Amino acid sequence: MHLSLLLMSLTRPVNVPLFVAFWTQHWTLARMAHKPSASPAVLASLVAALQSTAFFALGGSNSLATCVSPFLS
Repeated sequence: MHLSLLLMSLTRPVNVPLFVAFWTQHWTLARMAHKPSASPAVLASLVAALQSTAFFALGGSNSLATCVSPFLS
């Protein structure tokens, strides 16, 4: 939790509510995973979907034009 507070203080203020949403998602997934009826396929699908959502919510891009190559400098 302390690392999360550090990251929230170092990030843009716009991203702070996203960290709260990510923590809620983490907590929910952890509760789901501890249930005996938890399906590994469903949990894996949820994690993959949430990972993509988080990447793009924090400003990530899948455009090759935004990649900085060390060979171009």
